[in-house]
Amino acid sequence: MSAETVHQIDEDFRAALKKGSVLPDGWKSDSGAIAVRPDEKDRPCLTVTQKGGRQLVTLPPVTLAGSFFVEAEAQLIVGRPFSANVLSQMVVHLQGRNGAAPVFVCVDINGISISGSLPPEEIRITNKKTGPGYESLRMISRFRIVVHEKTLQVFVNDTLAAASTLEKIGEYDMVRIGLTPPTNYLPRFYSVKVGNLAATQKQPIGVAK
Repeated sequence: MSAETVHQIDEDFRAALKKGSVLPDGWKSDSGAIAVRPDEKDRPCLTVTQKGGRQLVTLPPVTLAGSFFVEAEAQLIVGRPFSANVLSQMVVHLQGRNGAAPVFVCVDINGISISGSLPPEEIRITNKKTGPGYESLRMISRFRIVVHEKTLQVFVNDTLAAASTLEKIGEYDMVRIGLTPPTNYLPRFYSVKVGNLAATQKQPIGVAK
């Protein structure tokens, strides 16, 4: 990231794991069913603690306006061979103020959905923007949401995967992230970053224009 990028949240869950905390300071779970744990290689991650149902966590308050980004390192399919009938989903929710419409970005094997309301725990084919690809979900991948004025773009490992135009612009002060864990897979976040970009910087450094 360039010096013009201002991180408001830069979390890799190491401090929380070291302290034995369920969540990083200032993070709040809607259900108590998502927590910091070590993965199979002892790398800290935020993962679900019970199978089934969408589990959401609210990040500390932020102030996002104009050009900003939300980035998550995540692995959605873990541990077992893929089945098209078993979906593992990631969701990012941006809650706005001063006229900004709420935004929900969801990712699963069916594709990427960008909408103004929380979609079902399975993206319908008719609503998807594009597919992130099975390998991107199987590996630890970087999912980056970039907002510049009314344009929202979703990058998967630095490749543009989906885009949409927001109905209204304004400020966003709340970010929630979530996972929907099916029976066979235990999806997890490895890092989360949130911040503003300079007015002239439409996307983080390292992403092809």
